[in-house]
Amino acid sequence: MKKFKLLLSLMLTVLLPMNAAASETAANVSIVPNPELVHNSLSEITVQYLDARYGIAPQVDVSDITLTRKGSTEVLYALSNPAIDYAKLTLKFAYKGETQAVTVTEEGIYTLHIPDGAVSTYDTMSPLGGVDVNFTINANATNEMTRYELSPAAGEVTEINTIAVTFPDAGGLDWFYNDLFGAGNFSAITLTNKNDPSVKYTAVKKKFDMNNTVTLGFADADGDVTVTSPGRYELNIPADMFQKDYTTVRNGQITAEYIIGPVVAPEFEGMISYPADNGSVGRFNVLSLIFPNLPEGLEYPVNDIARATLTTPSGDIYYGFSPMIGSAEGGTYNRLLLRFAPKDAVSIEDAMVFTAEGIYKVNIPEGTLKAYGKDASNSDIDLSFTIDPMLDFSYTVSPEADVCHQTFGEIVFSCAGSIKSLSVNSECASQPTISLGETSYILEAKSTSDTSVTLTVPADATATPGNWTVKVPAGFFNGVNVNGVTISNTTEITTTYIIKEPEHFDYTVEPADGSTIEFFKNVTLEFSGQNLKAVKVNPEAGQPIMTDADGHRYELEGNISGRYVIFTTHNGAELGNSTYTVSIPAGYISTVDRDNLVAEVDEVSTSFIIVRKIVSDYTDGILFLNEGWFGHDTGSLNFLSNNGEWTYDVFARNNADHRLGVTSQYGQCFGDKVYVVSKQSEGDGEAAGGVFTIMDAATMKFVSQINRLPDDQSQPRAFCAWDEHKGYLSTKDRIYTVDLDNMEVSGVVPGTDVYTSFDSNGEMLRYGDRVYAVRESSGVDAIDPATDDVVKIPAELAEAFAVTPDGSLYVATRNESNEFMKISTESLCVTEVFDIDSGRSKIVSIWNTWLKAPLAADITSNIVYYVTQKASDESMNGPRTVARYNFDTKQFDEEFITLPGVADGEEADWVLYGEGVSVDPASGYILLTAVEAGYGSHYSKNRVFVADPVTGKILVGRTHVLEDAYWFPAMALYPDFEAPAIDANGLSLPEDGGSFTLDVAEVTTLAVGNPHLVNYKAESSDVNICTVKATDKPGVFDVTVSDPESTYTITLSADYQGKISTATLTGGKSSVDTIADGQLPAVFDVYNLQGICVRRGATRDDVSNLPAGIYIIDGRKYYVR
Repeated sequence: MKKFKLLLSLMLTVLLPMNAAASETAANVSIVPNPELVHNSLSEITVQYLDARYGIAPQVDVSDITLTRKGSTEVLYALSNPAIDYAKLTLKFAYKGETQAVTVTEEGIYTLHIPDGAVSTYDTMSPLGGVDVNFTINANATNEMTRYELSPAAGEVTEINTIAVTFPDAGGLDWFYNDLFGAGNFSAITLTNKNDPSVKYTAVKKKFDMNNTVTLGFADADGDVTVTSPGRYELNIPADMFQKDYTTVRNGQITAEYIIGPVVAPEFEGMISYPADNGSVGRFNVLSLIFPNLPEGLEYPVNDIARATLTTPSGDIYYGFSPMIGSAEGGTYNRLLLRFAPKDAVSIEDAMVFTAEGIYKVNIPEGTLKAYGKDASNSDIDLSFTIDPMLDFSYTVSPEADVCHQTFGEIVFSCAGSIKSLSVNSECASQPTISLGETSYILEAKSTSDTSVTLTVPADATATPGNWTVKVPAGFFNGVNVNGVTISNTTEITTTYIIKEPEHFDYTVEPADGSTIEFFKNVTLEFSGQNLKAVKVNPEAGQPIMTDADGHRYELEGNISGRYVIFTTHNGAELGNSTYTVSIPAGYISTVDRDNLVAEVDEVSTSFIIVRKIVSDYTDGILFLNEGWFGHDTGSLNFLSNNGEWTYDVFARNNADHRLGVTSQYGQCFGDKVYVVSKQSEGDGEAAGGVFTIMDAATMKFVSQINRLPDDQSQPRAFCAWDEHKGYLSTKDRIYTVDLDNMEVSGVVPGTDVYTSFDSNGEMLRYGDRVYAVRESSGVDAIDPATDDVVKIPAELAEAFAVTPDGSLYVATRNESNEFMKISTESLCVTEVFDIDSGRSKIVSIWNTWLKAPLAADITSNIVYYVTQKASDESMNGPRTVARYNFDTKQFDEEFITLPGVADGEEADWVLYGEGVSVDPASGYILLTAVEAGYGSHYSKNRVFVADPVTGKILVGRTHVLEDAYWFPAMALYPDFEAPAIDANGLSLPEDGGSFTLDVAEVTTLAVGNPHLVNYKAESSDVNICTVKATDKPGVFDVTVSDPESTYTITLSADYQGKISTATLTGGKSSVDTIADGQLPAVFDVYNLQGICVRRGATRDDVSNLPAGIYIIDGRKYYVR
């Protein structure tokens, strides 16, 4: 049998229903791409608001419009200034802190969330309902049995005798599956009359061509039939009826509709059209069709509307375009508004306005329109109407009806359409009026140009709130059309002019009035209200002032961020202990409601007390790096002391003139400093936060900063210090070397700048004499810091590193065949792979919006804790469970830790955010950074849970609760560690010289941290006397003494994360003192040359009782005679 290549195509599946919206005021919308289909990618979403008959307002609040993958903590945010085409809103998305639109390709279910009121109607600025709808992304959803062909093809037929089913990509069907070679077993295949489902036929095999085509006949209880009765018939071939030869690949469900004879749908009878059939109009731009008998309206979207045509008197053909469905009186979604445009039109501007005189014909072919929830569609619709230019008195009025005003203003009528000039008809005896109830005023009319007439309300008119009616009598206007013919308005013109009081909105102030804070960051007013559209500031209203108890005044500057007004002052973080009073003048802030009415805010006065907390050393605890609230503030650091007390925003409180960058995502504690990487620079100002910041670990004082990278578009990711002079900064598309002495980028690591969208750079780790860096797809780069040369270690879909207590280096991957790989730091290759026998047990992907991977190693056992892809996928708001894997026993616990939630008595479920999982190197406890599940204000609820590494249970009473704020935690940093301790008394240098081994690691201890990450050095004072060479074993050195008669020293150093201890050994015969020569302490320990302690707490007299020989006392050699 012939073999064919597999043809990949998209498999379409059914999503959640579109009406499964969270809001009770869900918008009536049409969405492209179709949420009911499966897509291989998603780059933009177009939402058409069907109830916005005059389009949507250009002011769209995108701040809370999001696209979230189910089970992921990462959120895509709608980019500002979305494209608007009448009632269509086209959204593109980017990751927090970024402005580059992204295309979603990772498989999963993505939820589009548009809050209530984010979009408003154009004409009345009325807020539209929210939208919550799911999209499924699946790039590999086809097989050789997906594509099929039917003969006869589905559609209209005169009869149904047989139907041949062909699978063109199969290359042959399995003869023995379902007895295809024999009589066949196809009774599950049915042909059903959709108009009368009680009429159903079952399939029988008629022919098999021994390849890929099966011909089916149909039968009822009496035997074979040929179906000829008019009606709609549905062919249903269930999944798994046919199988590709030599495989287990089978067909999916196949359905098709056949139509025999004329079928009349009663739902489409009694149609009402405007223009009416055989009627006359002055111009034409929109066809209105009302179907009174449609119980639940029309199905939307109308995908085949381009089949509809309009033929002009000259024979030109235009095609149906931009259909909108609304509700006519007495019905639900039973009205179709349809425009016509040239073929392949894409913009609403392409829709035509027809004014040429003559007869126009409209045709909407059968089946173009479908009834919602029913199997019914229209028969051919044919209409004709006449355009008579004499009937075309066209005008516009400004302001439009239903626009709200605070007082009376001018009402301007302007010519439109074929009318080219407009004036007042002096012969009209009646006058235009504006009235409300019993109150009525005559409007003064004045031609302000050849094309417009302005109506003015009397100066003494009282603007009483209400819906005023403007009436212009018939014959009041004269218009001259393009043919020079004068046309008057033949009927009375009415419009509405609304006078309304502006809405006032509540607000809250932070710091709250009378509250006590630790340091001043800003004063923030947050306004709330469903109808709030915007907040404004007016500096001309006066200067906002903050005054302390001693009368010192500080000028405040107000800035707008969405519904927030944020007041700051220079050097605010340095303000001392005092009571401060804030005064914001009346009218400095104003609010705009949904009707565009402006209300000034009264004077704001509030006070607070600053009592600064004194923290002597920020290394005595844990630092939590926060992304910051994008669009509102920069990154930040919170400090949790060893006694469980929080100190917030510790970098800002200690650095009035410096800030971190935007979306701070990664940090490292190295030596006595903390290094922070942010995804974006805040700007170019002197105090603007940069992408790379260094601060003193103990004081949090600013040390230096790199504002921008050479390639400003290359998103910074992680940093790894090699020593105090050199480090590496990874970005999406390269790894930079950083000169830490001069605080500048000094180069690019060769080979790391070969970027593709599937192979970018990630986190890094210093281990031994290399720095290891993750590459998204290709594996691990092992960088030699001495030369920056790279050895590439293949490890497909690598994501993050873990070093276990036995010193093994593992890389976690997104590969279900090998979730972890062990890397040899000596041979620089993968030596072992670990395939966890559990579905979706791989680590969750962090690449779409890069962050520190949720992976941490235990401090006593060869175990790692991490978040799986399954945990992420199964929780829409974020993962709630942490898995554990033991490399020694190969045991996998999928839900080793579960965060508390509603089932545990909490007010809400808690979900991991950012890195989410880390292990305290001092205690071994597992720390979990979490936020409350949900959107919006839920992100202001933050906890750090502590779990037992033995049981996985959350330790009750040890949860650390943060004050409510939008921190968006990125990762935990552990600065509380010390330099390794070298016990030099445990080492000795032979008196006779020669070659020997010096094991520094054996006499070195590390109180906190993994000792395998200690870097060792040993240097000889004189290579002519003594040479020292490192072995393959860390901390072990080969020593050769060529001149034992001379004195030499060997300087030892042990470096853990930049904290270094040293010791000095002295060798050579001339270096051996006698007791008489030496200057000994009062009490000391005595060691032999093998490093064994032979006497503790000895005195000089005790030494005289020792056997003759050489001993080590206080780091020097002494000879006892």
